Amino acid sequence: MLTLEIAPEIERGLVVKAQRAGLPVTDYAMRVLRDVAQAPDETDAIDARLSAWNAFVANAPHTRVAAGSGPLGDLSRTAEPDVYGYGEREAEQL
Repeated sequence: MLTLEIAPEIERGLVVKAQRAGLPVTDYAMRVLRDVAQAPDETDAIDARLSAWNAFVANAPHTRVAAGSGPLGDLSRTAEPDVYGYGEREAEQL
């Protein structure tokens, strides 16, 4: 059992909302507290996403790039379009 001391302005707000809901103020307050207590915690959602990410990273295939090559390996010069919108291979065909 929990006993709460509620500030008068909060109690007035609870009374008004309980009347609108057609409930005694104690039942309404209990419903509000239950809803808050049972709502998923934001940190639970963050922990779940972090766990999923860690599992993904742990199971992802790891590839190695040859030493001295750029981040895209041999494709770095031909795969990326130049400032005119076409790559070197397309330029050779012009």
